[in-house]
Amino acid sequence: MRFNLIIFLLLFSFVSKAQNKPILYNFDQLPQTLLLNPSEKVTQKWHAGIPFLSGFSAHLGSSDITVYDIYGDDNGSINDKVKALVYNLKSNDFAFINQQQELFNIGFKLRNQRDFLSFGLYQELDAIAYYPKDLAILFYEGNSNVGERYSLNQVNFKAEMLSVLHAGISRKIDDDLQIGARFKIYSGVFNMQTRQNKGEFYTENGTVNQYVHFLAGVDATFQTSGIFLPAGTEVNPSYLMSKLLLGGNLGVGFDIGFTYQPEKQWTISGSILDVGFINNKQNNRVYKAQGSFRFEGIEPNFDPNTTIDYWEDLKDEFEDELNYTKTSASYLSWRSTKVNAQLKYEFGEDRLTDCFDTEVDEGYLNGIGAHLFTIFRPVAPQIAATVFYERKFTKGLRAKLTYTVDSFSFTNVGLGLSAKIGVFNIYGLADNLLGYQNLAKTNSASFQLGMNIIIK
Repeated sequence: MRFNLIIFLLLFSFVSKAQNKPILYNFDQLPQTLLLNPSEKVTQKWHAGIPFLSGFSAHLGSSDITVYDIYGDDNGSINDKVKALVYNLKSNDFAFINQQQELFNIGFKLRNQRDFLSFGLYQELDAIAYYPKDLAILFYEGNSNVGERYSLNQVNFKAEMLSVLHAGISRKIDDDLQIGARFKIYSGVFNMQTRQNKGEFYTENGTVNQYVHFLAGVDATFQTSGIFLPAGTEVNPSYLMSKLLLGGNLGVGFDIGFTYQPEKQWTISGSILDVGFINNKQNNRVYKAQGSFRFEGIEPNFDPNTTIDYWEDLKDEFEDELNYTKTSASYLSWRSTKVNAQLKYEFGEDRLTDCFDTEVDEGYLNGIGAHLFTIFRPVAPQIAATVFYERKFTKGLRAKLTYTVDSFSFTNVGLGLSAKIGVFNIYGLADNLLGYQNLAKTNSASFQLGMNIIIK
């Protein structure tokens, strides 16, 4: 049992941080910044991401546990470390994973010179699980603690894989204000989720047997789509691609954003992303349980002339008392809405000289600012605050240094680099650089990279 608990805690520690991307946001006018704010100002005539290579991101970590907490060389036994984690972790601790793969991304400026249109397709894997502290203690100690009550309402998790087909427009209202919006069509490959469960488990001294066990006030729902497939279904790349290309459960959503310059050197921007849902209809299984159940053991009947299937009777009684049902009903799964807000100040004018010996304003060499990110999750919003410094070294090379405080770390330093050679652009971004000194001790690690063709 304790070995299984170690596996659970390791899985809890290997999943990732929220998809906050403060380095990419408003960085070097990369095409991918339009996915974080559809109103970003872009100067290119058009762009095209290198198919399957234009954007990839992955975020790895956990909120309050690391591999070192279990396997660290500090002369403590694994059993003692597991016990400490079981009792010290809180029910609002969570584990998270987010991965995105851009399949294609194209954008171009319209003839009116006010609007920039962009569209593309990307795949996303997103999952979050909260630590069910009461059930973990029950799993660790067993059910012999008379009178101890274990809550079921701490069981909250969601996982999904989907593709997003999107089209957005960024419009210049005047020299100071830019607004944008993006429409999205979601195609879900799989989904599983449970939240807002109720009920408790407890044990009391019995009369027929030593103990009697209770499930009381249970009201729980577990929804899945695309997890349990028909017999003979082969899950291979072609199957996944068919689901990603609008062959899965469909839904819609949108992003909106603005970019405002009250003065030339100051920029205020913000965005709201992924306001939408997926209607899950394919390969659904929805499990529900409502009611209470009392179990005081099985009383064998030793009559050799009577055959009784005790376990089948117990199963039937359990399902009847808890009103347990399994259906294929459709259900909605809502996307995790995200909010970005940023204040930026630029200084150090960058002036280049063209072939006619006249100065051309190329913006500023430096930028400093603050960025606030919020993602709305089943239990509570997750918030991250970032301060940053940007530097333009040459016409084709820019860097961005960030410091972020979030649910995972107070020492999160990130770095982004973007280089342009002619029309070719390559960028790489990495978060929590200090954690790379010893990955076993870090709560999070993330990176993003990609390549584009950009025509000014």
